[in-house]
Amino acid sequence: MRTLGIERHGQRLTTTLTGHSHAVYSVTYTPDGRLVSGSKDGTVIIWDPRTGDELISLSCGSDDSVTCVVVAPSGTALAASTDRDTLCIWNLQALQKPPMRLSCHFGKIRFIAFSPDGWLIASATKDHSLCLWSVTTGQSTALLSGHTLSIVAVAFSLDGQLLASCSLDKTLRLWTNIPGQPAEMHILNRDTAAISLCFSPDGKRLAVCLFNAIIQLWDVMTKSNTETLRGHAMAISSVQFSPDGRSIVSASRDKTVRLWSVNNSIVLRGHSDSVTSATFSSDGLYIASASYDTTIRIWDASTEHQSALPLDAHLEGVMSLGASTDGALIASRCRFGTVRVWDVQTGILKSSPNTYSFIANAISQDASIAAAVLQVGGIQLWDLRNGDRLGEPLQQLWKRPNAMKFSSDARWIAILSSDGTVCIWDVATQQPLNIGPLSSRPMESDESTPDLLKREILSINFSPDGHLVAAGDWGGNIHIWYMNTGQRASKPLQETRDLQGEFCIVFSPGGLHIASSAADSVGHVWDVAASKQILALVGHIAAITSIAYLPSGTHIVTGSDDCSVRLWDVETGGQITVLYGHIDIVWSIVCMPSNQSIVTGSDDGTIRIWDVETALVQAQTEVEKPMVALERGGLHDGWVLGQAGELLLWVPEEYRAYLNPPSCQLLIAKHRVIVTIGDAWNHGENWTACWLGALPA
Repeated sequence: MRTLGIERHGQRLTTTLTGHSHAVYSVTYTPDGRLVSGSKDGTVIIWDPRTGDELISLSCGSDDSVTCVVVAPSGTALAASTDRDTLCIWNLQALQKPPMRLSCHFGKIRFIAFSPDGWLIASATKDHSLCLWSVTTGQSTALLSGHTLSIVAVAFSLDGQLLASCSLDKTLRLWTNIPGQPAEMHILNRDTAAISLCFSPDGKRLAVCLFNAIIQLWDVMTKSNTETLRGHAMAISSVQFSPDGRSIVSASRDKTVRLWSVNNSIVLRGHSDSVTSATFSSDGLYIASASYDTTIRIWDASTEHQSALPLDAHLEGVMSLGASTDGALIASRCRFGTVRVWDVQTGILKSSPNTYSFIANAISQDASIAAAVLQVGGIQLWDLRNGDRLGEPLQQLWKRPNAMKFSSDARWIAILSSDGTVCIWDVATQQPLNIGPLSSRPMESDESTPDLLKREILSINFSPDGHLVAAGDWGGNIHIWYMNTGQRASKPLQETRDLQGEFCIVFSPGGLHIASSAADSVGHVWDVAASKQILALVGHIAAITSIAYLPSGTHIVTGSDDCSVRLWDVETGGQITVLYGHIDIVWSIVCMPSNQSIVTGSDDGTIRIWDVETALVQAQTEVEKPMVALERGGLHDGWVLGQAGELLLWVPEEYRAYLNPPSCQLLIAKHRVIVTIGDAWNHGENWTACWLGALPA
C-alpha cells in the first residue's frame, strides 16, 4: 500500500490502533517507545506504535475496567488500577509472569502514579485518601489524609520531593518530604473542581485541569496561578507536559486533543467520542490519545513548523448536490447549511461559504441558486455564481417550512410546509404560482389513510419538462399534480404504509416514470400514466437514501445507508454494478449533464465523482486486484476481501474515507490520500513482515 499527500495537507494523525472492545481509559508510553493502554474491557495491551502490532494483552484477573496504566520511569515496572480496589504491578522484563496484586481497602482507585525512582506508587482513591505503596513489597507505606472529597489525580515532581493531588473538594494539595508529612493546601477555584494535573520536567510549574474546560499553570515556588489556557469546549480529561517542558498536551470530552505551545494551540481532531487520555512519547515526537470510541490514535507532535492547512472541504455530511449545466462546477450543501462551489476538474474550492451570509436549506440542481430560511421570516434566494441576493425574501403566511426543492432548470422552487401543503414559486418573478397550495388531502374516491400526520409531505420533485410535480407523504403515498392547473394527475401511488425515514422521488428524463424509495432497501419504478409499479430495485442491504436517473435515461443510480452507490438497468430493474468508496450514508446524488459522471455526497463529509464508463467496465472485470475488490465489495471491518472472502488488504481507519477505487475520478475531502496497489505488493499471513517488505511480492 502506498499513501501520498497526507503530510502536505496538515494531517497530523499517523496511526490508529484498534483492538480494545470497549472505551480506552488510559494510555502511556514506556521509555523504550512501546505503548500501553488500559480499557473498560478489562485488558491492558502493549503495542508497537510503529507497526500497530498488539505485542501482548494482559489482564488483572477479573472483568473490572482498567482505569489507569502507568510505567515506572526506569522502564522496569508497569502498573494498572481497576475500577474496584485492585492494583496490579508487572515486571516489564518478565511479562509472562503473573502480576503482583494489591488490594486497596481505602475505596475505588481513580488514578495512580510512579515516583521518579520507581520505588513507590501513589494511588488516589474515592474515599478521599492518598495511599503510597512499596513496589518491591506491595505493602502500604503511608496513608495521606486531608482531602474531604474524592481524589481524582496525583503527580510526583521529577525530583520526588513533592507529591501533588487534586480533589473534587476544589483544592490542590502539595505533600512535602515524602512520605507522610503534612500538606500545603491551596484553593484552586471556588466554583469548579480539578480533574487532572502534572508537573513540568523541571518541577517549577504545575498544570491543573479544571472541570470548566480550562488549564491553569501554577508556579510551584510562589504557589500562584501564572497562566490560564482556554480552548476546549468541554471538560478536560488529562494534561501532560512534553519531555522538554515547552509544550502541553490535553485531552477533552469535546472529542479533541490540543497541543499547546507558546502563544499557540493546535487542535487534533479524529476521535468520534470523548478523549480520556493523551500522552507524549519519551522523545516528545509523538502524542498518543485514548478515547471512548475504543481507539488509540498516534499524532505528530511537531510544533516547530506548521504543516499546510487541510484542504477545503465539508466537516459534516454532504446532504445535497448540484451540477452546472456546462459540467464545470459542483455546488454542495452540508448538514448545517454551508454551501460550497467546486471545480469539477481539480476539486478546488471556487467559492467559500464565507462569501455568503446565510445557512442554505436547498440548492438548485444546476448549481446556480441557493435558498435559505431567514430568522426574521421569509425565504431568501442567492446567486451561487457571485454570492448576491436575488431580489427580496419570499414572503407568505406558511407554517414552518419543512423542506425546499428547485425544479431541474431552477425555474421554480417548491416550499413544503409543516401543515402538509406545498407552495410553488416562480424564481424569476418571485411570485407564487396560482395553482395551490397543493395538498396531500385524499380525494373523495381515495381510500388511503385519513391520518393527518401521515399526510404531511416529506419530499417533492418536478418532472424534467415541468408538466408534473410529485410529492411523497409520511403515509407512504406519492401524489402527482399537473403544474399548469394544480389538479391531480392520478390517484396516489402507494409506496409503503410503514414509512420510518427519508422519502426519495425522481422523474425519469422523459417524465414517463418515477423512481422512488421510502426508507426501504428496495427501490420502485412506477408508470405515471398507468399509476402502477413496473420494477423493483432489489440489492441494497440498508435503506435507500438518494436516487437519480442518468440524463440518457439508461440507468438509475441509488445511494444507501449501506454506504454503496448502485447502478440499475431501467428496462429490467437488474443491478449492473456496485460502487464502494464512501464509508457512511450516501445522502445525495447528481448526474452530470454529459452523462459521463455521477457525483455523490456522503455523511462522511466527502464528495466523489464517478466515471460511468469505467464503472460499467469494472462491472465486467474479474475481481483479481484489491482495488477492484474494494470498489465492488467495500471494506469489511477495515479489510478488502477477495472473491472467496480471503483477507487481501487492511486499511488503517484514518485512510478509509480517502480511498480512490478505479471508477472514482475525483475525491473532494478534507485530506487527499491516494492509495494505490501495483502488481507487486507484499502480502502474506504476517502483517509486520508485509509492512517491513520482508516477504516476496
